[in-house]
Amino acid sequence: MEIDLLNDVNENEYFRVNDGTILKNLNDLLESLKTMPSEIFHSHVTEDRNDFANWVRNSVGDRVLADRLEGTKKQDQMYRLVQRRIEELTPKPEKPKEEPAEKEEEKPKAETQEAKPTPSPTKSVTENVKALMESKDIRGEFVDFLLGLVIGFIIGLIIKTLI
Repeated sequence: MEIDLLNDVNENEYFRVNDGTILKNLNDLLESLKTMPSEIFHSHVTEDRNDFANWVRNSVGDRVLADRLEGTKKQDQMYRLVQRRIEELTPKPEKPKEEPAEKEEEKPKAETQEAKPTPSPTKSVTENVKALMESKDIRGEFVDFLLGLVIGFIIGLIIKTLI
């Protein structure tokens, strides 16, 4: 069960950071990445190995996060990946079911939904990416944006080769 991935690992599987810090779970890893000196981080993450990804895969048992961590050599990016994974694994409290109130005037959807940034053709790609990154719920929109960008690029290449 995924909730188990947030629990402490067995004592014989604790991660011992080169500065003496002991990591027992993903939350410990997150906090350690936040304050870890760069030289300590890079003693565990090199071109040839990634001790954190190995520990997450083999001791914590989270292959999804381990795969994500293997792809990065940057401490701040690794911090964000661990933070996002903890959020994914943390159970969300169920919302209490509300009794239907007397019929209120129905507002159009556009008025009831929170305004989300949308890519603008007049802005540069960098500005659009920054706007998406600053929104509260960027995962879906940002992934859709990048996917659209990649698909458009691929279609353009295919068309170019056909012409």
